Amino acid sequence: MHRPFHCPHCHTESHIVAPAAWTRVLLAFAWVSAAVMVLCAGMIGPFILLVAPFLLASGASLISGAHALASEPPTCGHCGKIVAETTAPRAEVVAFPARRARAA
Repeated sequence: MHRPFHCPHCHTESHIVAPAAWTRVLLAFAWVSAAVMVLCAGMIGPFILLVAPFLLASGASLISGAHALASEPPTCGHCGKIVAETTAPRAEVVAFPARRARAA
């Protein structure tokens, strides 16, 4: 997702590059595939003692890798440095008092 903003690092008008939407789909796929591995491992009987370490390692790496991709911080499109969300332009909300102060 691209949003225009002024980068505090390179001082150019650029855009924020956030993680793509497909990374959230990848995250869901990793959790579903780990669940399927657990269900399939339950069906192989006593051989689970041989297969369990490989399933644990592959499931953990799938999930942690997908989480790392999906939770990357937003970066500047020009210089590639990490940009805090607070530097992005936001609509300013002006609040008015709900009632007037009483005259003394």
